[in-house]
Amino acid sequence: MPTDFSLARRAGGAARTAALLSLALGLFDCERTAVYAPKAPDSAHFRVFHLGTYSSKLDEEKEVEGTIFQTTLAYDLEKQGPGWTLSRKLDTMVARGYHKLSMPHELEKKIELRLTLDSGFMPARIDGYDSLIPVLGRIQQREDFRKQLLAASDTARYRAEWRDWWRMERFLPRGIKLEARQPLSAEALNKTLETLHIDSARFDGPRPRLRKSCLDFTLNYHRTDSLSLLMEQFFFSNVQNRKYRKYTWGRSVISGVLQYSVETKTGLPCFQSKTESSDLTLELKAEKVETPIHLYRYEEDIYEY
Repeated sequence: MPTDFSLARRAGGAARTAALLSLALGLFDCERTAVYAPKAPDSAHFRVFHLGTYSSKLDEEKEVEGTIFQTTLAYDLEKQGPGWTLSRKLDTMVARGYHKLSMPHELEKKIELRLTLDSGFMPARIDGYDSLIPVLGRIQQREDFRKQLLAASDTARYRAEWRDWWRMERFLPRGIKLEARQPLSAEALNKTLETLHIDSARFDGPRPRLRKSCLDFTLNYHRTDSLSLLMEQFFFSNVQNRKYRKYTWGRSVISGVLQYSVETKTGLPCFQSKTESSDLTLELKAEKVETPIHLYRYEEDIYEY
């Protein structure tokens, strides 16, 4: 895997191109049906290649990249009593762009973590993470942007997001025949999630990934907020966009897509991605001027065993 920004460049126009490519490739399944009955291994060592990109686009203008991250992480899974322990260490991290030293969900990858998983492969304990609030508190930012960064670094929310990640990774129904493109019910999953609500779910089908037989599925969601973090990327990733800081905007709907791919035999992840996008209008009320903008975020993790 590359260790510089070549992977980020190949992601195309940042978020949208990478997301569309991933969706297109998912159509090339070797089979149409599968039965998922995984058995977690007693031990495993693997690396995770992570890419994160932000971008924005004014109407009729070229898409502009914001912050880009590229990280390699090493994981060790070991059976411990009825459950497992999962240890994580950082191998490499490179970044560029406005937020390269202050994005909480990227900065936390520097931290060595140890997860204690119960017999159901759910995190019962997370050791190693401490809040990033002291670091982020020293970064010069607008107050509304600072609040969102600090909220994202909260220890309790961080642990809740980890629990939700595993709940979604283990969402795929077991022991029944699954048909490619089959809709799945997310009702039971939503009763357990702490940080998200899933609107719809779909089994995409079997797919080989890095010599592994994997099963792909998609979760769709939306959320509504003031988009502070994505707006900050828009303002500061392009000098020309800073003039829009005098404009106002309201709460907007963010459309999100989570794609998971799990190994058929073990249930361990093969791939995971997150795509978020939103369209909104900036307003300069004094001059009655409106400017449509489009905001994008894309992240992916590729697992190598």
